[in-house]
Parts: sequence; structure tokens; C-alpha cells
Amino acid sequence: MLENVATLIYPKYVEYFKCDGQRCGAKCCKNWCVDIDADTFKKYEQIESADKEITSKINYNEERKGYVIQLKANGDCPFLTEENLCSIQKNHGENFLSMVCKTYPRHNVKIGDTLEYSLSLTCPLVAELALSSDDAITLKTIKIPDEPVNYITNKIPADIQPHFPVMQLAAMVILKEMDYLTIDQRIAVLGSFWLNVDDLIKEGRADEIENLAKLFMSANFWEEYGANLFEDINFDYAKFLSIMFDCVIKNLLPPTSKKTSIILAEIMQVNVLKDFLMPKKDDSEEIATELAKSRFDEMNNLRMEFVSKMDTAFSNYVVHEIFQNLYPFCVEGSIAHNFAVMVAVYKFVELTTFVPNYKNTTLRGVINNISERSRGINNNKNCLKNLSAELTDEEDMTKIISTFLPI
Repeated sequence: MLENVATLIYPKYVEYFKCDGQRCGAKCCKNWCVDIDADTFKKYEQIESADKEITSKINYNEERKGYVIQLKANGDCPFLTEENLCSIQKNHGENFLSMVCKTYPRHNVKIGDTLEYSLSLTCPLVAELALSSDDAITLKTIKIPDEPVNYITNKIPADIQPHFPVMQLAAMVILKEMDYLTIDQRIAVLGSFWLNVDDLIKEGRADEIENLAKLFMSANFWEEYGANLFEDINFDYAKFLSIMFDCVIKNLLPPTSKKTSIILAEIMQVNVLKDFLMPKKDDSEEIATELAKSRFDEMNNLRMEFVSKMDTAFSNYVVHEIFQNLYPFCVEGSIAHNFAVMVAVYKFVELTTFVPNYKNTTLRGVINNISERSRGINNNKNCLKNLSAELTDEEDMTKIISTFLPI
């Protein structure tokens, strides 16, 4: 019997992952800011010959307070070979990879006595595994030897950590097993669950979270309580559009300083969409409200049909983000604020996936789009922070649902 064991929770898809730069095109080695930890940089200095083959391509970055690989003009890592392999690993072995390159796309978190392991959707191979089948993000629990691993820090309060895994399980059940509801309705149910969790925490009754989770996961929950959940929700399409275009998209699209043809095309696409959904009256800055409402309703009907067809990919995406980013304790602020940030990010991904794909809907196209969106968000460390800062007035769960979810 093992003396030191730990409980490990992970989504089912991770069992099938195998890193293969030749299959995915080594996207993690292209157009990606790659940090080099100080210990690895010292290793490179020790093995360097006079030509400084490695260290000459690494500079200290004041903004990131660390070493960063200087990418080539085309965005490729200078150590990427024509076969999409790493020349550092090829010439010196895996032990000479930086911490980022050695661990990506793996994501390890320790929550109390529980370990959680997942993979980043920024990797197209991971996205394909995680988003393509209904059971891919089913959470599995096993016992493993408790060995030292580099864990990502978390913001979960210590008294909540023992109950957090069941909160994640409840989120998965709500988002995946309540499939008789639209995904917007399921997210709203999740918001109700988190609101009740928040009440328990504020009342010093965190030990009742597991019973609350069992209630929301029960087979007859919707029949008994569902009718009352949405009675105060009145979706405000005008506020939704305003926040999406003026706050969410602005913060989550790649920065305009990276003026590639793809990013410029996306910005143009967003501007065209904004002009369509928020038309101005003749010679005025005032919105033509009746026309705007008609156009939004037209788009929303198409969106609902599209999302319904791609429900597996979108619902898996939301579950995965909640599990990996530890919502509702991902960003600084209340549980309601975390819900607002999570929903805003989802709506950004949904909208920017729907627009280019709804006329020619394929699962592969949707998965590729979601992966690219994940890359854009994760490649800019400040975008989520900036979005969170601009959503500071979103604290009321009912108002958040009324703003983002047309249920």
C-alpha cells in the first residue's frame, strides 16, 4: 500500500493526449511569447560555445520580468526545425527544455489535498480531444503517489477548498446533463448555483456546499425548482451589444499592435458586425432601435440553431474553462463578478465562432476556431485582467444573466 497518496481529478480526454508537433504544425512554437526561466537560462550559458547559438536568441524582457525567446520575423521560434521539432531538445535532451516548453500544454493545480490535471485548449490536438465528444470532459478520480510537482497557484479560499471539487462536478452535471435546456439556460442555472454557494459562504455555512451541489445535481431538480429560476430575467439586447463591442471584444481580440492580415481581417469583420447590429439613424450617432432589435433577433435565431448543432463543443468548452481556470475563483472579485467574466469570455468565443462558421457549419471548423480563440486569450496575459477591470459594475447575478444570456 502506498504511504503518501493523493487524489487526482482529471477530464477523461487527457488519457489520449500525445504531444506531436508534426501533427499540429507546432503552433505552440509559432507566434507565441515563450518565457525562459532563470535556471534554464543558466544551463544554456553553461553549455554555450563562443558563438552563443542559444543565448543570443534570448533577451531579458522588462515588462515580463524574465527571459523571453526572440521569435523570427515570420513568428517562428528560432529553435524550431523544418520537421517542426525542437533543436534544443534534439541536440541537448529534454532536460534542457525550459519549464514552459517542458510542461505545455499540461496544467497542474493543487487544491487542498486534491490534485487537478488538465491540458490547454490552445493546443489544437487537445482541443480536438476535449471538444469533439460528449464524454471527453467527464471528470475521473484516481489515487496516485503524492510526489513533488510544479503547481499553478489558486485563489480559492482555504475553507472552500475541501468543497471545491464537488462544485466543479455540479457545474459539469448542470452544463452537460441538463441538455433539454439551451446552453444559455444551463449557464444561467449554473449562475443560480454559484449565487447560492456565495450565500452559504457569506453566512459561514460553507460545509453545506456539498448538500447544495447534490440538490442541483438531483434528477428532479428542474421539475421542482426550475420554473422559478428565470422569472426575474429580462434579457437586454442593447446592453449586451454595447458591452460585447465596447468592452469584451475590445479586450479579448489580439492587440492591434500585431497588425497581421488575419487580425486586421478579424477587426474589420467585427466592425461590419457592429454596424449591422447597431445601425445609426441617418446623419446621427443615435441607434435605430427598431431596426437594431429586428437584426439582433434575426441573428439570434441563427445563433441558437448553430449553437444547438455544436452543443457538444460549446458545452465542453465551458466545462473545461471552469475546471481549468477554477471559476468562480479565477479573477479577483466576488463569485458574481467571476461569473460575469466567465460568461463574457464564453460569449466572445461563441460570437466570434458563430459569425465565420454558421453558413458552413462543421465540427472541425468550430473546434479550430475555439482553439484559436483560446490561443489569443492565453497569449496575452493582460487581456483577462483588463476585461475583469472593465466589468467591475457587474456584481448582481440577475443583472449579469439579463445582460449576457438571451434565455
